[in-house]
Amino acid sequence: MIFLRMWYEPIQTLNILGVNVQVWGMMLGLGAVAGWYLFDYNLWWRKIKFDSSWLVFGFIIVSLVGARLLHVVLHWGYYGQNWLEIHRFWEGGMASYGTILGLIYVLIFLRSSERRQDILDAAVPSLFLALFLARTGCFLINDHFGKLVDLPWAINSLGDGLRHPISLYYLLMAGLSFVVFSFLYYRKIWAGRLIWVMFMFYPFYRVILDILFKEYQGDVISYYATIVLSICLISIAFWRFMVVKYRR
Repeated sequence: MIFLRMWYEPIQTLNILGVNVQVWGMMLGLGAVAGWYLFDYNLWWRKIKFDSSWLVFGFIIVSLVGARLLHVVLHWGYYGQNWLEIHRFWEGGMASYGTILGLIYVLIFLRSSERRQDILDAAVPSLFLALFLARTGCFLINDHFGKLVDLPWAINSLGDGLRHPISLYYLLMAGLSFVVFSFLYYRKIWAGRLIWVMFMFYPFYRVILDILFKEYQGDVISYYATIVLSICLISIAFWRFMVVKYRR
């Protein structure tokens, strides 16, 4: 993978039919569409009759709002002085853990459904597929910076030396997670609890990657917020996993 050193350059926009399209936004949109289609297929495969339209549409909107709000909170030093920039999400600035608001929306939406846990399980492979495509966008725009390192696959992302391609690590882990959790879903392993396994697994590998490979850039709140939120999410997911286990 030494070729990464030679060709890697951020790609912020693409000109498609005369229109400049933001690469990350485009990949996020593709991820949402692909994830939605897979979610509906998973519901059909498990013989679950459920109209996913309002659930998915609401999840996307609430997740985007949550991701933007968390980004603004973590960078309040800037946005507190630039109020007019808060709504300019198209210029970049999303914190992935803000999508937890989307999960809360889903749980409320499904609160009275008899097949709530099965519907949640059907969403797991879809979420990782969407994440994989979104992380592809992160890699293309060079959205995350790794620590300085001398390895064959290191990239010169900041112009100050070779660094871990942490966006590529995120991308590969999302892809691997999609394969693994698809296998678990279709083999009905941890059926009814797969969503909580996901919310234990994803924060764990995310925080490990951040601690080992991500560059600390001086923003204490932003850097450690991911670690704290990961620990909280793992704890809540483990609690829910055990509750569902003993109810079934």
